[in-house]
Amino acid sequence: MLLSDVDECSLMKGGGCEHECLNAFGSYRCQCRRGYRLAHDQRSCERVLEGCQVGNGGCQHDCHDQPDGGVVCSCRSGYQLEPDRKSCVESLNALALSRERVTCVSHRNDCHQLCMDFVSGEVQCRCLPGYQLDINDLHTCNDANECSKDNGGCAQICENTIGSFQCSCNTGYLLIYDQKTCEDINECVNNNAGCDHTCLNTPGSYQCMCEEGHTLAGDKHSCHDVNECMDNNGNCSQLCKNENGKRRCECFGGYVIAPDGRTCIAAMDSIRASSSNTFSFNQSDVAANETNFEYLIGDGSHAVMHHSSGQEEVVPLVQNTGRECDAGQFGINCQFSCADCRNGARCNRRKSGCECLAGFTGMICDEKCPTGLWGIGCNSICACDGQTCDPITGDCLCPAGV
Repeated sequence: MLLSDVDECSLMKGGGCEHECLNAFGSYRCQCRRGYRLAHDQRSCERVLEGCQVGNGGCQHDCHDQPDGGVVCSCRSGYQLEPDRKSCVESLNALALSRERVTCVSHRNDCHQLCMDFVSGEVQCRCLPGYQLDINDLHTCNDANECSKDNGGCAQICENTIGSFQCSCNTGYLLIYDQKTCEDINECVNNNAGCDHTCLNTPGSYQCMCEEGHTLAGDKHSCHDVNECMDNNGNCSQLCKNENGKRRCECFGGYVIAPDGRTCIAAMDSIRASSSNTFSFNQSDVAANETNFEYLIGDGSHAVMHHSSGQEEVVPLVQNTGRECDAGQFGINCQFSCADCRNGARCNRRKSGCECLAGFTGMICDEKCPTGLWGIGCNSICACDGQTCDPITGDCLCPAGV
């Protein structure tokens, strides 16, 4: 039996295909023109996204889509199409008419750095980052000083360089990761910054400080002991002994240091035990062999008591009893109080006696210094070649006419 093919493309008026119908033995298929592709129904044709829509169709200037899916390139006024049918060059006639219409291709060297060829036919010179176009010739690129605006964003120092800039920090600061911010360096954490005693960190720097009784040396790091005895004998009435960071007042033989730690008071004979071999102190018995009381001082109204810690303390006593006066009382038989202090004197811290101002002495500071003596405790000798001196200041008092 001989089979014959049916031409569906003829019988069905193109087989229902939108563009072209191709007959095949026992079947047929649809085909689309250039620039189109077959849709999902295998009959319709849809436009392929190409031509001028993709990369301007390869045209340098203008691109025109064609019905068959192709493209045709053309050039703007003053230009002509190259043999490749895509590139455009300036026509000789246009160049002769206007020297101002140029392209980056033919006049690249006119720009110092970058050349921009715009669709409008205009050509502009541009500069790389860190440079700016010279407003006079519009071709030359000059270095831009980024530091002139907001200090380049630098927290402290902005240094302009050719085509760029660099941030840095003042002494005592460190540039951190963002290369713009400066952070204070704490010099004290590294070996105390070389300070002998105390190191105080300050913004961008540090300062060495010395403990009491010391002074900062010229190198601003070392601490030297201050000899307090060089200044008014350390305010000691007799002997001044300098120690590291402080001074200690001492007395000549026969004197003991007063509670103020600087005044020396004359001592008397040692206290002797009574027949009971005890003394009455603060309402309790103290054995004499413990030698709590070493000796009487002054007129017998005070005694030096030794504590177990090794410290000495001067206490007022009721005469010939060895018993301490009540708080706020002192003198023979405890007849004086703080209200009895004279000539500007005031009670000491324990309220056990008066602290006399310079030029006065006595239990209640009611006596002037003896002739030839002056100062606190009347312990300074006048240096007036045998003449008298002011008991307060030590100034020599010369006779009239001298």
